[in-house]
Amino acid sequence: MGLNTRYGIYLGSSISNVLSGNRIVSNSEYGLYLMDSGYSSIYNNYLNNTNNAYFEGTNSGMSLNTTKIRETNIVGGPYLGGNFWATPESDGFSQTELDTNGDGICDAAYTLSNESIDYLPLAGSNVTN
Repeated sequence: MGLNTRYGIYLGSSISNVLSGNRIVSNSEYGLYLMDSGYSSIYNNYLNNTNNAYFEGTNSGMSLNTTKIRETNIVGGPYLGGNFWATPESDGFSQTELDTNGDGICDAAYTLSNESIDYLPLAGSNVTN
């Protein structure tokens, strides 16, 4: 998904969703916008927007990653885990965070808010749209 007028993916008052394998790029406001949408699993997505995510209201029970398993991820890495967090300026978390063991998972978790943490963000600075 990409080039939408406002949001790449918008979930409002929605529960128990699985978002995986999406390319969410070049959206004018937010790549991912969740409002009162909890108990969802969001992993293995490629986000490249100035503002990748916004969470409004109660989004409890949301997971921004899956269990680390050996399977090719959306950016060609060897493991599934979380999401790839990029920006058009190439200074997104996944573009700048270290992956010292080369497993395609960033060494640190990516905290978007107190309730929204990607514990296994995908790594890779050489990935483009």
